[in-house]
Amino acid sequence: MKLTLDKPKTFKDGISILSDIITESTIDATPEGLEVEAMDPANVSKVTFTIPKSRFQTYDVGDDTSLAINFNNLRKILRRLNKSDTLVLERQENKLKLIYKGDNTKTYYVPLIDLEDRSQSLKDLDAEVNVTMPSKLLSEAIDDVDVVSESVKFKAEPGKLTISAEGDMSRADVELTESENVTIKTEKAQTSRYSIEYLKNMIQARKICD
Repeated sequence: MKLTLDKPKTFKDGISILSDIITESTIDATPEGLEVEAMDPANVSKVTFTIPKSRFQTYDVGDDTSLAINFNNLRKILRRLNKSDTLVLERQENKLKLIYKGDNTKTYYVPLIDLEDRSQSLKDLDAEVNVTMPSKLLSEAIDDVDVVSESVKFKAEPGKLTISAEGDMSRADVELTESENVTIKTEKAQTSRYSIEYLKNMIQARKICD
């Protein structure tokens, strides 16, 4: 395997964001590009991160299509990657080799790990509610209710989503209805509650997607 990125900021930022949510996972080289699909340790959320093949200057996968790795270890190594560097990823036996080419050349090795195959359990997830909206809209809604409480409640109904929080003395509600930019798919009213800090970790991804 040999992958080259002359603008590696998306990869670096993506791994940093993912490491706040998941600890270990596989990085898969698919025909479409590099992909991470995993559940967080508490099995609360599923995350998917993809860098299209077209973003790579070299995309030579060979037989090594999957890299199981600890994301905290990888994030520490990527801290030394400058935005002007060229990043080269290679697999050497049981290690991921990272080469940073800039004013000098730096080489790091991160151990690969053994992980059980969870691909089937990921595919078996069925969502009873599916909401699509601009990431900025969700981010602003979370900020709006963050001033009231440390947790947030989502209530989805056909055609409407209410994001609310309630503290000891205050309450905030943000109501979203279906529009050109917002789609809400559910057959009946559904309610879930999440930590705002947890959601903010996930919403960080908007800075590399917008």
